[in-house]
Amino acid sequence: MKFVSYITILGLFPFYFYHIDLIKNNLVPNFNIYYGFIIFGFLSGMQWIRAIEANRSLVEQSMPIITVFFVILIVNFGLQLKFTVIFGLFFALLNEIFTQGKFLSKNYLLLRFIITILAIYSFFL
Repeated sequence: MKFVSYITILGLFPFYFYHIDLIKNNLVPNFNIYYGFIIFGFLSGMQWIRAIEANRSLVEQSMPIITVFFVILIVNFGLQLKFTVIFGLFFALLNEIFTQGKFLSKNYLLLRFIITILAIYSFFL
């Protein structure tokens, strides 16, 4: 769990590095939004593979896919991309807590909650 915690905390740095002016001016515009989409995709993929490998119900297996469809719909409604990323990260957390929470440790869920809140907070700086 210690290694996972370190890797997870390191994953927060790109969300906050984007706010440094020197980096912001030399990187891809909206880097933190693209990084947020990558993290959202990774989290959904991990949830999906866990549900498939454990042979869980069809609803649990399809929740990450449904989440991705919701994000695609939100993008098509013209909402700002940062709010789409925030929704995706938050929905991935809720999906993990409510559909897979009974299979995951409380420490892991607490870590995911804290990291998700910190990642979302970075969009409001």
